[in-house]
Amino acid sequence: MSLLAFIQWSCSDNLKVAEPAYLQIDEILLETNYELEGTSASKFVIAFIEVNGIPLGTFELPANIPVLEDGPTTITVLPGIYQNGIFALPTPFPFVNEIEEIIDLKPGETHFLNAAQDSIPRTKYRSTATVIPIEDFDGVGLTIAPSSRSDTNLLRVTDPLLIFPAPPGEVNIGSGFAEIPGRPSVFEIVTNNTYNFPRQGASVYVEMNYKTDITLVVGIIANVFGAPVQAPVVNLNPNSEWNKVYINLNVEVSAYNALDYRVFIGALSNSDVAGRQLFLDNIKVVF
Repeated sequence: MSLLAFIQWSCSDNLKVAEPAYLQIDEILLETNYELEGTSASKFVIAFIEVNGIPLGTFELPANIPVLEDGPTTITVLPGIYQNGIFALPTPFPFVNEIEEIIDLKPGETHFLNAAQDSIPRTKYRSTATVIPIEDFDGVGLTIAPSSRSDTNLLRVTDPLLIFPAPPGEVNIGSGFAEIPGRPSVFEIVTNNTYNFPRQGASVYVEMNYKTDITLVVGIIANVFGAPVQAPVVNLNPNSEWNKVYINLNVEVSAYNALDYRVFIGALSNSDVAGRQLFLDNIKVVF
Protein backbone atom coordinates (compact mmCIF):
# COMPACT_ATOMS: atom_id res chain seq x y z
CA MET A 1 0.00 0.00 0.00
CA SER A 2 1.37 3.41 -0.95
CA LEU A 3 1.86 6.09 1.71
CA LEU A 4 -0.91 8.22 0.17
CA ALA A 5 -3.35 5.32 0.13
CA PHE A 6 -2.43 4.46 3.74
CA ILE A 7 -3.11 8.05 4.85
CA GLN A 8 -6.45 8.11 3.00
CA TRP A 9 -7.44 4.76 4.55
CA SER A 10 -6.43 5.91 8.03
CA CYS A 11 -8.37 9.18 7.76
CA SER A 12 -11.46 7.40 6.45
CA ASP A 13 -11.30 4.91 9.32
CA ASN A 14 -10.89 7.63 11.94
CA LEU A 15 -13.86 9.56 10.57
CA LYS A 16 -16.24 6.67 11.15
CA VAL A 17 -18.88 7.63 13.71
CA ALA A 18 -20.04 5.01 16.18
CA GLU A 19 -23.70 4.13 15.89
CA PRO A 20 -25.54 5.19 19.08
CA ALA A 21 -28.04 3.32 21.13
CA TYR A 22 -31.24 5.22 21.88
CA LEU A 23 -32.98 5.91 25.18
CA GLN A 24 -36.70 6.62 24.84
CA ILE A 25 -38.39 8.57 27.66
CA ASP A 26 -42.00 9.55 26.99
CA GLU A 27 -42.94 10.72 30.49
CA ILE A 28 -41.92 10.54 34.13
CA LEU A 29 -44.54 9.85 36.79
CA LEU A 30 -44.64 10.52 40.52
CA GLU A 31 -45.73 7.99 43.12
CA THR A 32 -46.99 9.27 46.48
CA ASN A 33 -48.43 8.17 49.77
CA TYR A 34 -51.72 10.00 49.24
CA GLU A 35 -52.60 10.33 52.91
CA LEU A 36 -49.28 11.96 53.76
CA GLU A 37 -48.14 13.57 50.51
CA GLY A 38 -51.30 14.28 48.54
CA THR A 39 -51.88 13.63 44.88
CA SER A 40 -49.40 12.03 42.50
CA ALA A 41 -50.39 14.54 39.80
CA SER A 42 -47.12 15.89 38.41
CA LYS A 43 -45.62 17.64 35.40
CA PHE A 44 -42.05 16.53 34.82
CA VAL A 45 -41.38 17.96 31.38
CA ILE A 46 -37.57 17.81 31.37
CA ALA A 47 -35.08 14.98 31.86
CA PHE A 48 -31.55 15.78 33.00
CA ILE A 49 -29.53 12.74 31.86
CA GLU A 50 -26.24 11.36 33.15
CA VAL A 51 -24.45 8.38 31.59
CA ASN A 52 -22.03 6.51 33.85
CA GLY A 53 -21.97 9.57 36.10
CA ILE A 54 -21.17 12.02 33.28
CA PRO A 55 -23.81 14.62 32.29
CA LEU A 56 -25.18 13.94 28.81
CA GLY A 57 -27.65 16.80 28.48
CA THR A 58 -31.09 18.23 29.15
CA PHE A 59 -34.00 16.86 27.12
CA GLU A 60 -37.61 17.97 26.79
CA LEU A 61 -40.06 15.09 27.04
CA PRO A 62 -40.97 13.03 25.15
CA ALA A 63 -37.43 12.42 23.96
CA ASN A 64 -35.46 9.88 21.97
CA ILE A 65 -31.90 10.31 23.23
CA PRO A 66 -28.80 8.99 21.41
CA VAL A 67 -26.23 7.44 23.76
CA LEU A 68 -22.73 6.52 22.50
CA GLU A 69 -22.26 3.56 24.81
CA ASP A 70 -22.29 -0.19 24.25
CA GLY A 71 -23.08 -2.76 26.92
CA PRO A 72 -24.12 -2.35 30.56
CA THR A 73 -24.45 1.40 31.19
CA THR A 74 -25.65 3.32 34.24
CA ILE A 75 -28.36 5.78 33.22
CA THR A 76 -29.35 8.45 35.75
CA VAL A 77 -32.34 10.72 35.22
CA LEU A 78 -33.13 13.82 37.26
CA PRO A 79 -36.81 14.74 36.73
CA GLY A 80 -37.13 18.40 35.76
CA ILE A 81 -39.78 21.11 35.73
CA TYR A 82 -40.34 24.55 34.29
CA GLN A 83 -39.83 26.58 37.45
CA ASN A 84 -42.73 29.00 38.02
CA GLY A 85 -44.18 27.73 34.73
CA ILE A 86 -41.51 29.62 32.75
CA PHE A 87 -40.04 27.77 29.75
CA ALA A 88 -36.77 29.64 30.17
CA LEU A 89 -36.27 28.11 33.64
CA PRO A 90 -35.85 24.32 33.22
CA THR A 91 -34.80 23.07 36.64
CA PRO A 92 -34.25 19.66 38.26
CA PHE A 93 -36.99 19.33 40.88
CA PRO A 94 -34.93 19.06 44.07
CA PHE A 95 -37.46 17.13 46.16
CA VAL A 96 -37.82 13.91 44.18
CA ASN A 97 -35.43 10.98 43.85
CA GLU A 98 -33.24 10.60 40.80
CA ILE A 99 -34.00 7.57 38.68
CA GLU A 100 -31.09 5.22 38.10
CA GLU A 101 -30.92 2.00 36.14
CA ILE A 102 -28.24 -0.15 34.48
CA ILE A 103 -29.25 -0.86 30.88
CA ASP A 104 -27.46 -3.18 28.48
CA LEU A 105 -27.27 -0.78 25.54
CA LYS A 106 -27.08 -2.08 21.98
CA PRO A 107 -26.07 0.28 19.14
CA GLY A 108 -29.00 1.04 16.85
CA GLU A 109 -31.59 -0.24 19.32
CA THR A 110 -34.10 1.75 21.37
CA HIS A 111 -34.15 1.13 25.11
CA PHE A 112 -36.53 2.13 27.90
CA LEU A 113 -36.25 2.69 31.62
CA ASN A 114 -38.49 0.41 33.68
CA ALA A 115 -38.82 -1.80 30.60
CA ALA A 116 -39.75 -4.86 32.66
CA GLN A 117 -43.04 -3.18 33.64
CA ASP A 118 -44.50 -0.49 31.40
CA SER A 119 -41.45 1.47 30.18
CA ILE A 120 -42.52 4.53 32.19
CA PRO A 121 -39.94 5.68 34.77
CA ARG A 122 -41.28 6.72 38.17
CA THR A 123 -39.96 8.71 41.08
CA LYS A 124 -40.98 9.53 44.65
CA TYR A 125 -40.49 12.44 47.01
CA ARG A 126 -37.16 12.25 48.80
CA SER A 127 -37.33 10.98 52.38
CA THR A 128 -35.70 14.26 53.45
CA ALA A 129 -38.43 16.40 51.85
CA THR A 130 -41.21 17.96 53.90
CA VAL A 131 -44.47 17.63 51.95
CA ILE A 132 -47.52 19.42 53.37
CA PRO A 133 -50.82 19.05 51.50
CA ILE A 134 -52.68 22.34 52.04
CA GLU A 135 -55.98 21.74 50.29
CA ASP A 136 -57.37 19.08 47.96
CA PHE A 137 -61.02 20.21 48.27
CA ASP A 138 -62.15 16.67 49.08
CA GLY A 139 -63.10 17.32 52.71
CA VAL A 140 -66.03 19.22 54.17
CA GLY A 141 -64.12 22.24 55.50
CA LEU A 142 -61.41 24.28 53.77
CA THR A 143 -57.95 25.12 55.08
CA ILE A 144 -57.67 28.13 52.77
CA ALA A 145 -60.09 31.04 53.00
CA PRO A 146 -60.81 34.50 51.51
CA SER A 147 -58.78 37.34 52.99
CA SER A 148 -60.42 40.41 54.56
CA ARG A 149 -60.11 42.38 51.33
CA SER A 150 -61.53 39.69 49.03
CA ASP A 151 -65.02 40.38 47.71
CA THR A 152 -65.19 37.08 45.81
CA ASN A 153 -65.72 33.80 47.61
CA LEU A 154 -64.10 30.42 47.05
CA LEU A 155 -66.49 27.52 46.64
CA ARG A 156 -66.10 23.76 46.48
CA VAL A 157 -67.56 22.10 43.38
CA THR A 158 -68.10 18.38 42.83
CA ASP A 159 -69.41 18.25 39.26
CA PRO A 160 -67.27 15.60 37.47
CA LEU A 161 -67.21 17.84 34.38
CA LEU A 162 -65.63 20.70 36.34
CA ILE A 163 -63.25 19.13 38.83
CA PHE A 164 -59.62 18.20 38.27
CA PRO A 165 -59.33 14.76 36.58
CA ALA A 166 -57.53 12.55 39.08
CA PRO A 167 -54.51 10.46 37.99
CA PRO A 168 -55.09 6.70 37.59
CA GLY A 169 -55.57 5.02 40.96
CA GLU A 170 -56.81 8.19 42.70
CA VAL A 171 -60.28 9.57 43.28
CA ASN A 172 -60.98 13.30 43.23
CA ILE A 173 -64.19 14.45 44.90
CA GLY A 174 -63.99 18.21 44.55
CA SER A 175 -62.07 21.25 43.35
CA GLY A 176 -61.98 24.90 44.35
CA PHE A 177 -63.99 27.34 42.24
CA ALA A 178 -64.54 31.08 42.03
CA GLU A 179 -66.44 33.24 39.56
CA ILE A 180 -65.15 36.77 39.09
CA PRO A 181 -67.89 39.42 38.97
CA GLY A 182 -68.17 41.78 36.02
CA ARG A 183 -66.92 44.81 37.94
CA PRO A 184 -63.72 45.93 39.67
CA SER A 185 -63.20 43.17 42.22
CA VAL A 186 -60.61 41.31 44.28
CA PHE A 187 -60.26 37.58 44.72
CA GLU A 188 -57.75 36.53 47.35
CA ILE A 189 -57.45 33.40 49.44
CA VAL A 190 -54.91 32.80 52.19
CA THR A 191 -53.89 29.62 54.03
CA ASN A 192 -55.38 29.31 57.51
CA ASN A 193 -52.21 27.67 58.75
CA THR A 194 -48.80 29.31 59.00
CA TYR A 195 -45.55 27.62 57.96
CA ASN A 196 -41.97 27.81 59.17
CA PHE A 197 -40.20 27.74 55.83
CA PRO A 198 -36.40 27.40 55.68
CA ARG A 199 -34.55 30.56 54.63
CA GLN A 200 -31.01 31.38 53.45
CA GLY A 201 -31.82 30.49 49.85
CA ALA A 202 -33.34 27.07 50.55
CA SER A 203 -35.86 25.91 47.98
CA VAL A 204 -39.50 26.15 49.02
CA TYR A 205 -42.12 25.22 46.43
CA VAL A 206 -45.87 25.55 46.08
CA GLU A 207 -47.38 22.87 43.87
CA MET A 208 -50.90 23.16 42.53
CA ASN A 209 -53.26 22.35 39.69
CA TYR A 210 -55.24 25.21 38.21
CA LYS A 211 -57.43 26.35 35.32
CA THR A 212 -58.35 30.01 34.96
CA ASP A 213 -59.89 32.68 32.73
CA ILE A 214 -58.06 35.42 34.61
CA THR A 215 -54.44 36.00 35.60
CA LEU A 216 -53.64 34.51 39.00
CA VAL A 217 -51.04 35.80 41.44
CA VAL A 218 -49.34 33.42 43.89
CA GLY A 219 -47.09 34.54 46.72
CA ILE A 220 -46.44 34.66 50.45
CA ILE A 221 -47.46 36.76 53.41
CA ALA A 222 -44.53 37.02 55.82
CA ASN A 223 -45.23 37.64 59.50
CA VAL A 224 -42.42 40.08 60.26
CA PHE A 225 -42.79 40.33 64.05
CA GLY A 226 -46.53 40.85 63.92
CA ALA A 227 -46.61 42.98 60.76
CA PRO A 228 -47.80 41.10 57.64
CA VAL A 229 -45.74 41.75 54.51
CA GLN A 230 -47.24 40.51 51.26
CA ALA A 231 -44.84 39.42 48.52
CA PRO A 232 -46.15 38.21 45.13
CA VAL A 233 -43.98 35.58 43.45
CA VAL A 234 -45.47 34.75 40.05
CA ASN A 235 -48.33 35.60 37.70
CA LEU A 236 -50.07 32.64 36.07
CA ASN A 237 -51.63 33.42 32.72
CA PRO A 238 -55.12 32.25 31.74
CA ASN A 239 -55.34 28.71 30.41
CA SER A 240 -58.29 26.70 29.15
CA GLU A 241 -57.05 23.30 30.36
CA TRP A 242 -55.99 22.05 33.78
CA ASN A 243 -52.29 22.73 34.34
CA LYS A 244 -49.71 21.86 36.99
CA VAL A 245 -47.26 24.47 38.26
CA TYR A 246 -44.25 24.42 40.60
CA ILE A 247 -43.63 27.82 42.17
CA ASN A 248 -40.30 28.47 43.91
CA LEU A 249 -40.74 30.81 46.90
CA ASN A 250 -37.11 30.80 48.03
CA VAL A 251 -36.20 34.40 47.08
CA GLU A 252 -39.24 35.91 48.76
CA VAL A 253 -39.04 33.67 51.84
CA SER A 254 -35.34 34.41 52.35
CA ALA A 255 -35.93 38.15 51.96
CA TYR A 256 -37.77 38.37 55.29
CA ASN A 257 -36.68 37.41 58.79
CA ALA A 258 -40.24 36.35 59.52
CA LEU A 259 -41.75 34.43 62.39
CA ASP A 260 -43.80 32.39 59.91
CA TYR A 261 -45.42 32.53 56.48
CA ARG A 262 -48.76 32.03 54.76
CA VAL A 263 -49.42 31.34 51.08
CA PHE A 264 -51.88 33.44 49.11
CA ILE A 265 -53.53 33.11 45.69
CA GLY A 266 -55.27 36.10 44.19
CA ALA A 267 -56.75 37.75 41.11
CA LEU A 268 -57.57 41.40 40.45
CA SER A 269 -60.30 42.35 38.00
CA ASN A 270 -60.67 45.82 36.56
CA SER A 271 -62.93 44.65 33.78
CA ASP A 272 -66.66 44.74 33.24
CA VAL A 273 -66.48 41.25 31.70
CA ALA A 274 -68.66 38.99 33.82
CA GLY A 275 -68.46 35.28 34.48
CA ARG A 276 -64.72 34.65 34.34
CA GLN A 277 -63.91 31.51 36.30
CA LEU A 278 -60.96 29.96 38.07
CA PHE A 279 -60.43 26.46 39.41
CA LEU A 280 -57.84 25.22 41.91
CA ASP A 281 -56.86 21.82 43.28
CA ASN A 282 -54.13 19.84 45.03
CA ILE A 283 -52.37 22.79 46.67
CA LYS A 284 -49.32 21.72 48.65
CA VAL A 285 -45.98 23.08 49.86
CA VAL A 286 -42.71 21.18 49.64
CA PHE A 287 -39.40 22.11 51.24
